[in-house]
Amino acid sequence: MNVFLIIAGILSAVVATLHLGCIYFGGSWYRFFGAGEQMALLSEQGSIKPTLITSIIVLMLSTGHCMHFQPQVLFLNFHSSA
Repeated sequence: MNVFLIIAGILSAVVATLHLGCIYFGGSWYRFFGAGEQMALLSEQGSIKPTLITSIIVLMLSTGHCMHFQPQVLFLNFHSSA
């Protein structure tokens, strides 16, 4: 079991969740996490652009952490040992 892959997967999941928080909580979260004033203002004005950009980032991070948690990494390998 590769510990570094598990740690990378967990961190990717945490960061993806924080990005979802930016979408849900809006401009103040975009500012806090350094997305820039323009993203924060667009979010506060109700623009769809920050949500789309952040959603793409969430999808990329989610795909990354799913790849880290492949079944052969977390569970026993069920090959026969003959």
